[in-house]
Amino acid sequence: MEKIYDTLQMAKGLFLGISPFDQNEIIRGEFKFYVEATFPLYLLLATVHHQVKDLLHQGKALETLTLKHFSYQSLINQAKKMGVNINQLSRQGVKLYLPTPEIALESQLDEAIGLGVVHHELGHLLYDKANELFTKEHVKLILGKLLNLIKNVGYESKSVMSITCTSENEKQSELRHIPRIDAIFHGLNRWVNICMDIRIEHLLKLQYASSKNRLESLQSYIFQIEDVYLSESKFGTMIGLIMRDLGKNHQTPSLKTRIQFYQSHFPYAFELAQKMIHLIEPLQLKSLQIEETLHLPLLQSIEMISLLDQERLKLIQNKLTANELDLIKKEQGTCRYFRKNQIQAFEIAIFGQFKSVDATETVSQNIQSRKDPEKT
Repeated sequence: MEKIYDTLQMAKGLFLGISPFDQNEIIRGEFKFYVEATFPLYLLLATVHHQVKDLLHQGKALETLTLKHFSYQSLINQAKKMGVNINQLSRQGVKLYLPTPEIALESQLDEAIGLGVVHHELGHLLYDKANELFTKEHVKLILGKLLNLIKNVGYESKSVMSITCTSENEKQSELRHIPRIDAIFHGLNRWVNICMDIRIEHLLKLQYASSKNRLESLQSYIFQIEDVYLSESKFGTMIGLIMRDLGKNHQTPSLKTRIQFYQSHFPYAFELAQKMIHLIEPLQLKSLQIEETLHLPLLQSIEMISLLDQERLKLIQNKLTANELDLIKKEQGTCRYFRKNQIQAFEIAIFGQFKSVDATETVSQNIQSRKDPEKT
């Protein structure tokens, strides 16, 4: 039997050559690309999520939760309760998941695209500080705004509030907030992923000149895959994709074509993205500021969800401008889902495709698996 040429062979060599870890495992399987490690921002999100729910189960009122309930040591203890081996964290290896040679060939993954994929995943290891703990400074920078988000976002949310607690006692207690809190953390994981991708690709181009063309090849390849379903995508998905592409800002003809598509088919989503553009600018780094910008994907995600929730309330309260109403009318003409479910579509933009009563498990899994944003 003739041996299949592995178009990802060079990409494997790139990964093993640049990875900062001694233990690197490359796993070949289905059509997927991601690295498995522990990332400090996901770990911080998961520990705060668990801690909030523990406090509510103890009878604490949501509005009374303050920074004193989330000391650095209490969050570290929470991580230990979740099964994170704090003492061995830095000694853990990492895993890179790639498709088999057969699937890579069938999927038209050439060497340039493969190198782009691996450069991107290396970016997460290098710049998102894989297998490191969040610091006291991260907690200080993020926690206050995160608590405000938990207390204020998502009320009157039809899709989230339709997920009820399991007993009458829970419905009458502070536990009634849990479905909404789960949804917020689910949404944060999605937006953090997008913001991480923007930040690391700008850092990669600064540190590795060869990554520029490879990341552009990867972008064009992703666009080809997405073109199959893009016109049928949901409004909430489109806002994430628009922010991703505006944030990465690879100056290619394919990006120009894609932006024109967004403007013509999803004008209201594009308008909302324009309102958030200032929130992605801090992620578009111009120098190798790695440690001091590590917290930004989470901080900016909090701001994005807050802004989207304000826009959702404007829709509910009929406080949209004439221009916004006109853009919504145009979007209704091109987006079937948005035409039928405007408010629910908005909530997908905020929370992602949230279905579970308890999203804690998903958040915990993301501590060790940095996957691409969901296709909702």
